Parts: sequence; structure tokens; C-alpha cells
Amino acid sequence: MMTNFRKIKSNINSIFYIPLLFKLISLLVFLVMLIFSVNTTWALTAEEANQAGKSFADGLNETISNSAKNPDTANIPQYQGQDVPATEYYKSGASIKDEALLNSLTDPNAQFITGSRNNRPKFNIDKNDPLFQREDEIIDLSNSLANTYSGCVTLPVGADVTKYDKEQCYIQGARGTEEYICNTNLDVTCSNSDAGQPFPYSMDDFVIDGDDDSPYSQLGDKFTFGSYSNNHTGNCKRYSRTIYFYVPNKYAIEQFHFSDIRYDDWLDIWVNFHLIFRGIGPLQGRHLFGTYNCEQGKIWTAESFDAKFMLHHGWNRIEVSNLVHGGGNYQFTIYLRRHIACDEQRTVTTECPEGRSHLVGDRISSKCTSFGWRHIGNVPVYKNCWSWERTYSIPSDPIFTRDEECDAIEAAGCGQVSTSCVVNGDGFCASERLTYECPRIEPAGNVDLCGDVLSCQNGDCAAEYQTSKDATEDFQQAASSLAVADELAKEFDHDTLTVFTGAAKECAKTKFGFSNCCSDSGWGVDLSLASCSQEEKELGVKREQDASHYVGSYCSGKNIFGCYETSYTYCTYASKLARIIVEQGNVLMSRNYGSPKNPDCPGFTVDELNTLDFNAMDLSEYYSDVMDIANSGNIGDPNQLLQDIGDKLQQLGGQ
Repeated sequence: MMTNFRKIKSNINSIFYIPLLFKLISLLVFLVMLIFSVNTTWALTAEEANQAGKSFADGLNETISNSAKNPDTANIPQYQGQDVPATEYYKSGASIKDEALLNSLTDPNAQFITGSRNNRPKFNIDKNDPLFQREDEIIDLSNSLANTYSGCVTLPVGADVTKYDKEQCYIQGARGTEEYICNTNLDVTCSNSDAGQPFPYSMDDFVIDGDDDSPYSQLGDKFTFGSYSNNHTGNCKRYSRTIYFYVPNKYAIEQFHFSDIRYDDWLDIWVNFHLIFRGIGPLQGRHLFGTYNCEQGKIWTAESFDAKFMLHHGWNRIEVSNLVHGGGNYQFTIYLRRHIACDEQRTVTTECPEGRSHLVGDRISSKCTSFGWRHIGNVPVYKNCWSWERTYSIPSDPIFTRDEECDAIEAAGCGQVSTSCVVNGDGFCASERLTYECPRIEPAGNVDLCGDVLSCQNGDCAAEYQTSKDATEDFQQAASSLAVADELAKEFDHDTLTVFTGAAKECAKTKFGFSNCCSDSGWGVDLSLASCSQEEKELGVKREQDASHYVGSYCSGKNIFGCYETSYTYCTYASKLARIIVEQGNVLMSRNYGSPKNPDCPGFTVDELNTLDFNAMDLSEYYSDVMDIANSGNIGDPNQLLQDIGDKLQQLGGQ
């Protein structure tokens, strides 16, 4: 096989002598055209000059083409003719690599090399060797790229089978309280027509008791008790009198007033057990402190005062106490006036918000908003409260909250099959359980992906594997990730501590069509490309291998007619996969490739690699390469593949 490659190389080198003549002729034609265009500017129009040059070039092209088709084989060293074994690779370009890989499966020399590799003695690398000081970082990055790849992954194959899993989520119910305010009003009318008419008291309405025999009398609404004369005698002796009268309705009392007060020596007056007046000689008030003599020397007078606020419904009590030394007395007048009370007819109305009632719910507060006197007709009526603002509380309508998990389950295509209440509330379900059935697709079987080849126990599962779309996607992702890890370890530069560094290369294309070193194909076999520079040839091969990234173009040659040559700039990389990784990484890092005249093709430092999210990279462009390898039938021994991967990882890690 190696002999065939040497023959191919010899024939190709021989054929390259002919394009040297073409290159010289092309240069001569260009110089002639340039001189012709300069010297005939004033004699011919630009269109005529172009047509003349084109006709001249067409004539030369025909001559050159005939020379290329019928070369002078006698002057070509080691020329073996056109019917040689290597002619099958004519115009195959970069695909010769794939042909070599397939031939290596059956070639005895290649099998010998593979067997020697598998049977070679094992050795360990010193991890402390300076050459491998950075290897741990590369291994870590490789592991992250391979998605924790551990040697082999299990992939599904065969027809899909649908199974169902049970999933559950809940709807929680809760009931709070709702408050609302109702306004209640009291309306009063008098059922008796004589309401408000005078209803005077008489002495017969009083019940008098005690050891005081002082006189009493009535004049209209004035009731006088006691005497001006000293009708009481004794040595610090006390005389007491209690007066009772009945009040059916205290609000019907218009006046209850004490006036014309005289006493000698002491006088106390209580109304309903409350001391409202005390006089000790000239000292007057309700509560007097200190020690005083019984004898105060003369008759004293006091200011009148009102006691209506002391009355209450029912029997009321007035108690009088007179303390004397030697001779003494007291006298006072009560003004007591009333009217006929209102026989009340009461109506209570309540207004609540729409849809609410004071008859349901619990009253939690009540506040009086109006009180005091009101005239009902001409009768004053007093009420402690005429209207109220009352707050009620009732249970609110249940509020149900569905778990977010229910939405996720339904979004996954699950169907609800049952509902059950697991916790009962007061008239509602406090916790409701929803049960779903979720379809799950399972493959009929599985195969193992070890390294970049597919393997199974019977050794022949590539065809079966290809029938499963999901398995194909898993295979592509796993194999691509493994290839990225391998590429990282292979391309790492220990001197610069970088990986995937590219090289800027250019190709040129002339306007007149004499030279097109930017062809998309045919490199290494097309005679018309032999005149291109070594850099252009290398760029052509990289473009055929999809291992280049286009940066842009600029004018690299001008004459009086304008730009006659355009150069196209590319960043080239070691492989197609390296180019894809750099493109994806530059997008993630918001990094460009410079300008066409000043291209920038850096790789990544270790720190930069650590910042890249390889899961966000789109490696689908590389999937076709992965599938080509699988479709070629390159299926190895699973046990040997596992051993190979283990050996490789062990050597890279130095363990």
C-alpha cells in the first residue's frame, strides 16, 4: 500500500512540470495586456481593449489546453503512463484519508501495526515530569466536554415501545374570612297623645323616713325641707332624714335642682348614695379634709346646684344629715319638674352591602355613631345611641391553588385519569389529588457506544442501530463529545498553554480570470491550480476539509482600470472539529477574527476554556462525520475498545 502512495506522489510531481509553462505564459499574457492597455489608451476604447485582450487570451488557452492533454511524456522523469493503480484516487482530494482508513481494516501492514499497539508493553508516565504539569487541567476539560463520559455509553435501538407512568399533583383549597359593615338605625315614635304634657310631683309622691322631724312643704314644683329656727339641739348631735321618690323614666325629669340652702352647724346631702354637698360652717364642698369643731357659730348659706345627672330610673334616694352643737337647723328647696314620658314605639333598620346581611355571620364589633337628645314631636327623648356601625365576619368563598407541577405534567403530554379529595374542609375539599398517566417511549433494545465506534455482543448491530432516530442522536452527541475531548488533548500546546490556535492564510483571484487560487475543490489534482502559492494550496486543502473560517476579502492589486486582484482571508485549523469549536467559542466570548488585512486567529487559553459552556455549543455540523464512520462498518471488538480507551486515559493522566 505504501508503494502505491509513493507512485502517486511521483506521478503528481511529474505532472506539475507542465503547469510551470502555463504559469510563465500567464505572466507573459498579463504583461502584454498591461502594456497593451497603457499604449492603446488613446487609440482604442476600454471595451475594444478588453475584447482584444480576451481574444488573445482565448488563443493562448487553447494552445495550453492541448499541451496539457497531450504532454511530452518522454521528457517527464519516471513517467509510468496514465493506467497506474493510483488513478482511482484522481480528484478525490481530502477524501483519500477516508479511503486509507477503510483499506487499513484489511491491509496486513495496518493490521500488524494495530496488533503491535494492542500487545505492546504497558508503561507509566511520571506525573511530576514538567512536560505533564498541565495535563490535569486538560483531562478535567476533556471530561467536561465528554459529559462525564466513562468509556462506553448505552444507546437504544429497535422499535419504540410506549409505557405509562403515574404522576400526581394537588389542588389546595383554603377558606378565609370576609368582613363587612352594616349601619343600624333606631327610629322612635310616641304612641300616647299626651306625651310631653306636664306631670307634676306632689308630696304624696315622697316617702320620708328618719329621726328628723323638721317640717316640709310644697309650692308647685318647689319642695322645701327643714326650718329656719333652731329646732335641733344637742352636744355634737346628728339628725338624719331620708326622702324617697319614684322616677319611671329619668329622661322625663326636666328639672332636679337644690336651692335656698341654709344650715347651722353642719349639713351633708347624698343623692343615691353619692355625697353631692357638704357644709362645715363656711367650708363647703363634697369632700373636706381635716378636723373641725361641731360648733360653727351661726347660720350659713350655700350656692344652689343641679343634681339631675344623679337620677336613675326607679326609686331615687335623698339623704340629709345635720350635725349641731347647742342649737342648730337646716333648710333647702328642691325644684322637681317632669312631663309625661313618651310611650315609645321603636323601629330598628339595618343596611348592609349588597349580597350581605346582618342576620348571618358573626358580629365582631359595634360602634355608636349617634347619641343624645332628640325631639320626638315636642317631646325630648334621650338615647345612649341612636345609630350603630357594626362589623360582621363570614367565611369567604374557598380559594383553590393548583400546584405548578400540574402544569409541567400536562405540558409533558400526560392525561388526567382520576381526581380524589384527600382532605375535607368545611363544605369544600381542602386538598384534591389529580392523577395522570404519562406516556414513556422505550426502545426494544440497547447497544453500547465505546469510543467512536458502535459495538454489541453479536458484533453486527450497525443496521439495527440506524433504525432508531433517538439512538442516532445520542450516538452523535456522545461520539462528538468524545472527539472534542480527544481533539483537546491532541491540540494542546505545552509551550503557549493554548489549544486550537489557527493560522491566517490568503488566496487570490484575478479579475481577468488568468488565476483563481480560491477554488473550492480540485486541489492537488487540477493542473490549473498548480501556479498557486504553497500557502494558497494549503488553504485549498483546508477548505476542502472544512477546516477554515472565512474572514473577508480586500483588493490586493490595482491598475488604471481599478482592482484587478482580490485576496480572500481565512483562519485555518488542524481539523474541521477544531474549526467548529473555535467558531462556537468565539460566539460565546463575543470575539471576532480581526479584519481581512489583519486577521486574528487565536486559540483558547486554559482560563478561557474554563469559561466556555460546551453544553451551549452546537456540534451538529460534525454529526455527519460521526455517522459516516458508523456507516462504514468500522465495528471493533467491544472488550478491546474498552481497553484502548482505558489505556489512553491512563497515559494522558500519567497514572
